[in-house]
Amino acid sequence: MAGSLSDFKYIDNSGRAWLIRLDRSNCLATGTGFVPLQQADLNLDYLPRNIELRYVVAKHPTRPIKREIYCATTTCPLWRGEQETITLVDYQDKTNQVFNVGNRIQERKKYTAKVLDTYQNDSPT
Repeated sequence: MAGSLSDFKYIDNSGRAWLIRLDRSNCLATGTGFVPLQQADLNLDYLPRNIELRYVVAKHPTRPIKREIYCATTTCPLWRGEQETITLVDYQDKTNQVFNVGNRIQERKKYTAKVLDTYQNDSPT
């Protein structure tokens, strides 16, 4: 089971800031680049649903557990490869466990909506 959710600031690949709602304990882990929101961040728009966030895959060293850990920016230590492990809360026994950082998955758009393609046969006349 995931931990409690909180809002965070996310910087997309084009440099635009967005609000996102993610697991608090994962985001506040060292190296992710996320920090608690500031007053100025409250006016940001939420990230559109068609954008998939960048993340790293964290694997437990002894058990078959994988976690997707999102990175706030492309400059954070976890994303840049400056950090090979990350300490995360293990939801099974509520202890802190060290996970190994594996693959990095780039931010991407999942789909694009084309309004003209929806109802081609509709016409007002």
